[in-house]
Amino acid sequence: MEIFIKDRKFVFKALKKAKFLIPDKIISEVKASGLRGRGGAGFPAGLKWELVSKENSTPKYIVCNAHEGEPETLKDKYLLENFPYLVLGGMLIAAKAINSKDLFITIKKTYKKAIVNLKKEILNLKKAGLLKDLKITIFPAELGYIGGEETALLNELEGKRIEPRIKPPFVSQAGLFRKPTIVNNVESFANTPFIIAKGAKEFRKFGTKNSPGKKLITVSGNVKNPGVYEIEFGQTLNEILEIVGKAKGKIKFALTGGFAGTVVTPEKFDIPFEYDSGRLGVCVGAGTIIFYNEKTNLLGALKTWLEFFKDQSCGQCTPCREGTFRLYEIIKNSKDKISQKDFEKIKDLFFSLENSSFCPLGASASMAARGLIKAFYKELVSE
Repeated sequence: MEIFIKDRKFVFKALKKAKFLIPDKIISEVKASGLRGRGGAGFPAGLKWELVSKENSTPKYIVCNAHEGEPETLKDKYLLENFPYLVLGGMLIAAKAINSKDLFITIKKTYKKAIVNLKKEILNLKKAGLLKDLKITIFPAELGYIGGEETALLNELEGKRIEPRIKPPFVSQAGLFRKPTIVNNVESFANTPFIIAKGAKEFRKFGTKNSPGKKLITVSGNVKNPGVYEIEFGQTLNEILEIVGKAKGKIKFALTGGFAGTVVTPEKFDIPFEYDSGRLGVCVGAGTIIFYNEKTNLLGALKTWLEFFKDQSCGQCTPCREGTFRLYEIIKNSKDKISQKDFEKIKDLFFSLENSSFCPLGASASMAARGLIKAFYKELVSE
């Protein structure tokens, strides 16, 4: 059975069922499903909804985060182009759960086909009488990685500078226009109609105990058939390689979770792809897996990752603004290997980024680089 149902009538069925459920019942079902946020953080979706529902302040808002700024990630684009009714259905269910009348979709402005399809589905919902006093606003967002951070995204919606806010207060307390707000990823909302229509127990038949359900992943790099795939949590990188038609050349390592993810070498390719595996070195993140073969230029890969973070830093805090630039500068100026002197500087910069950055962008900018250097120290650093 597929979680991403290819029939919009299924969404109408889920919405009809939700109509006769009290808000607490909807939230308890989502909590029981174990659905975790599919944007990268993996925060329990039901708990997020519950926190917002308990706030006394009104109005309350629903925001779908379709910023998708992680390189090589296309799962949200795929969902919005092919199954926009699932995403909208999930948002309407969330609106019923917290009694929200105002819903927003912040979507990359370059996702033109997705925007067109969303508008068509909103009209279908209106014709079916499922919107009534609800308002859904599509907000074409500026490009940029930092815009995907939930508070930066809210600033953009409010017309402010796109940078993270100080926490607390948290979005569940003071989100859009300083009111309680649910901010969920596209894929998180798309899972919700299945949970309401089929039930939490049916949802939990997929995946693992602590990572239930299925996951859309974007696979790229040195593989025969790159693209977006639906897998069950718990499948391994070796199994995923089989799904995508195997590798091009002998794989040297995989980058899991995106540019802010983890470097995984082949001896760990049998570790399950699930949230619990983060401690073992396999990061779920937004579901991005990039495979690199033995022809990969390691310094070139480092340069690409660090250049991205240098360019995407919002500049709000010094550790990130300066640290990402200095890291990139060191790697760019390294020739065959990183000198010991530069390696000591890199370690200091890693420490500063991880312990002093204002938001997760800076704190995670060193993760992949640190992992690559650790895994291939002799190939990257001169003695």
